[in-house]
Amino acid sequence: MFACRRIVLSVLLVPTLSLSACRGGNAEKCNEALGTTRKAIESNDFTSAQSWREYAWKQCDDRQALEALDRELIDKRNQVAAKEQEAAAKQQEKRELLKVFLSWARDHRNAADRASSAPVCDPPNPADRKKEESKDRFCTATREAGTATLQARYWAAEPAAVRFTVRLPEPTSCEELGAGAAVKTWQVPATLGRTAERFRCEFTSGPLAGMYAVGSRAVNAELYVFSPAYLEKEPALKATLEGP
Repeated sequence: MFACRRIVLSVLLVPTLSLSACRGGNAEKCNEALGTTRKAIESNDFTSAQSWREYAWKQCDDRQALEALDRELIDKRNQVAAKEQEAAAKQQEKRELLKVFLSWARDHRNAADRASSAPVCDPPNPADRKKEESKDRFCTATREAGTATLQARYWAAEPAAVRFTVRLPEPTSCEELGAGAAVKTWQVPATLGRTAERFRCEFTSGPLAGMYAVGSRAVNAELYVFSPAYLEKEPALKATLEGP
């Protein structure tokens, strides 16, 4: 018979690992167990990794190699858990920002000139006799929401011709916006030579009924909610808001 020593290793975010260091193992089976455990760790298959790790402790005599294997498993589990927590936090941040943004859009869809106490207007047309009193131009209202800035760009003479904009930390969808399924999708250039999906959806019911939304499946992308009248006033953005 051969002797075994048991040690307990417990770390944050991972189950307790019970170590059973045995003498008289099988070198071939040891190498197989170590290799298979590491492959499972690399693929984030922690159930398989835990099973093979226990087998390795029965077949390997090298205590340092076994403890190094456990550290790899623990470190990878902690890394994955941290990423999951970070992703969950970003999703929560996005949901809270969307709630504020959509509420702001609902409240000011017909009166965007009241969305801010200090809107900034584009310079008037030089030929416009009304000069600074002219309403034949766009104005932009802003509101801070945490670290994000909400914008409402509207035609001064027709405040219902408006486009609301916010930059989201994470991708969204028509369903998340409460606008049902996308009515159109297309690809747009993204970073590193890649492309990202952009979508367009229509609000058919609720306080935003009759308006459209254009968003992206990319991170840190702008979301637009706008009225049909807005595009009539700023047709240069049709390619962005209607797609090819």
